[in-house]
Amino acid sequence: YTIHTNNYKDFLVLWLNKYVSYFGMDYFRPLLVILIFGFFASFSYSLFETKYSEISFMNMRIWLTVGFVHSIIMYYFYHKKLWFALGTSILIFFIMIFGNTQLYDMFNNIVKLINPLNIFKRNDYFDNTALLGLLIKLIMASFIYQFIVAFRQNTRRK
Repeated sequence: YTIHTNNYKDFLVLWLNKYVSYFGMDYFRPLLVILIFGFFASFSYSLFETKYSEISFMNMRIWLTVGFVHSIIMYYFYHKKLWFALGTSILIFFIMIFGNTQLYDMFNNIVKLINPLNIFKRNDYFDNTALLGLLIKLIMASFIYQFIVAFRQNTRRK
């Protein structure tokens, strides 16, 4: 018989569960966290990518940083229940994405990069960076799991 003590692994899992899906009670939070992680993963992938020219590479990094900060702001608005600000920021996000073809293509590449099941892809993004690809797929699988559990819990409530 051993006494369970709280250690850093348990704390990390509970902390992640709290801020990703509020212990499986909120299914919209994992969607925002997936959006935040998509921009972060795409930015970290762009550090290893060499096929872009220097001008478009810097432009893409700037837009990825802006998208990352904007998605964190959307998460903050949702966390603080500032519904008008959240709705406005989501509307601005969609206007920016669908209003510019370069941003639309960049967002499509983010979706192709973070999907863990390799659908929508013609080529493998992680030919030279397999470890980064493994980490991105593992993290995305855990976020999708958090979304599924929270959505399932929400549909069972009356």
